[in-house]
Amino acid sequence: MTDAPLSRFRILEIGSGDTLAYCGKLFADFGAEVIKCEPEGGDPRRSEGVMIGTGAERTSAFFAWLNANKLSITADPASAEGVARIRALLPSCDLLIDGRAPKEIDASDLRHAELQAADPGLTILGVSWFGNSGPYRDYEATDAVVRSLAGVVYEAGPADGPPMLATEGQAAVIGALTAFLPAAAALWDAKSG
Repeated sequence: MTDAPLSRFRILEIGSGDTLAYCGKLFADFGAEVIKCEPEGGDPRRSEGVMIGTGAERTSAFFAWLNANKLSITADPASAEGVARIRALLPSCDLLIDGRAPKEIDASDLRHAELQAADPGLTILGVSWFGNSGPYRDYEATDAVVRSLAGVVYEAGPADGPPMLATEGQAAVIGALTAFLPAAAALWDAKSG
């Protein structure tokens, strides 16, 4: 896939969540080499929902779809070994996509300010529903909470039928696209200039 638009980029993905995973998937689908860092035992999402065979093991179908075209390594950002492995990979990466909560980042050995001080060329994309500062930064969110706060909770469906509420996953897709588009543009611009 060397002729894919983002094939010249290497991305490191740490943290968890559907928004993070879908953002990484978009980079991978456009040709970037995306390395997903998972804790010992794998991402908890691997064992949720409908399971499918993936060679010698079984994994969640949704997890497999979200992580198609990605490389996966064991490197838990909460462990000393994982931090060392992540730090060893970062110099070869163009972008770090970090889906950890702001309080996790602040308490870790992989704080963004320190990583950028060590490598000013590294771009860091923090995926957080409420940002890294402000009164809501440590709030946790679900799709339903995000849709409600955005004012997009309304019923739909056929005029003569019962109302239907939106299913989960839509806010994660919107969040991932919102993160992916400017990050991809920034990478492209930096390499083009």
